[in-house]
Amino acid sequence: MAKRHRAADSGSDVNDSSSYYHRKRKHYHHFREHDGPIKNVCILERKTQKLTACIKHLLEETKRSTKDDITAVLPGYVYGRLEGIYETLANRNEEFQSQSSQLPNSPTINVDQALPVSENNTANQEKEDGEYPPQLPDLRSDKLRRQVFTHISRAYELYPNQSNPSELLDIHNERLEFLGDSFFNMFTTRLIFKSFPQMDEGNLSKLRAKFVGNECADQFARLYGFDKRLVLSYSAEKDQLRKSQKVIADTFEAYVGALILDDQEEAAFNWVGNLLKPKIKNTIVQGPIDKLAKSKLFHKYSTQGHIEYRWVDGAGGSSEGYIIACIFNGKEVARAWGANQKDAGSRAAMEALKVLAKEKP
Repeated sequence: MAKRHRAADSGSDVNDSSSYYHRKRKHYHHFREHDGPIKNVCILERKTQKLTACIKHLLEETKRSTKDDITAVLPGYVYGRLEGIYETLANRNEEFQSQSSQLPNSPTINVDQALPVSENNTANQEKEDGEYPPQLPDLRSDKLRRQVFTHISRAYELYPNQSNPSELLDIHNERLEFLGDSFFNMFTTRLIFKSFPQMDEGNLSKLRAKFVGNECADQFARLYGFDKRLVLSYSAEKDQLRKSQKVIADTFEAYVGALILDDQEEAAFNWVGNLLKPKIKNTIVQGPIDKLAKSKLFHKYSTQGHIEYRWVDGAGGSSEGYIIACIFNGKEVARAWGANQKDAGSRAAMEALKVLAKEKP
């Protein structure tokens, strides 16, 4: 009887144990239905991120070695593929987070951005009114923020087996640069049209070309450390594309385009306006040129002395221009700037007429 009793007790324990594990297994499957994909992606992402960070650290340590040493330690394509895996997992993780935001007991996953930020970049710090450069408008979209600072060379390095270039258009910043270039032109046109009401169409076009050129956009980009934040491929780094004026200027225009897609057109316009404000303020607006000024000066004063014109300053060309001095009897009486030597000479003659008219009644 005792033995049968113990057997029954043992059977009861087995049933209870089986029931317990059955309930736990059922609960586990219920949990996996909601959080399994998120948990798996999270684990893979963290492992890949950790591995990528270790490889990056190793690569930085070996930068002092030769190229053959680095290649022997870590071929570039291997690191690029790991980075591509991480980016894919990060994007998928964001999708799972948005889908599971309404599910109970969903885990919160914080993902560090892979975008490098310069330690010396103070553009995002709070600035007082009137301080230059103006505060950089912040992008709300993490995807756009990554895309702005991803060069096309980096996109092909991340996905080396991608045969269809159109699949990478949302990875690198060339489309954003195309959009931003158009809006940068439009913003500048609005600003100079309002600031110079007496300037004709030809001079407005010249002024706009000077403001929206690569030199100006490159200068603006470097104010905020965009040159340091841009992510290039290893081969592009070797070719020193980070020092390229056009590449950095394109990054500035890409940021403008990203602001437009981020529904911040007004903020983008105000930002560009504040950046251009000192240049607009320092622009000297000249009156119309008297094409007959040289002839007038010659007929009026040639009998009293010798008149000549000398190029004394200015780098030349339509952008830098010329500074021509009007010399009368070996003495400089006036000088003026012009986009070409003819215009500069005519303006110098105009000024000389005013000066000589005051000296000789």
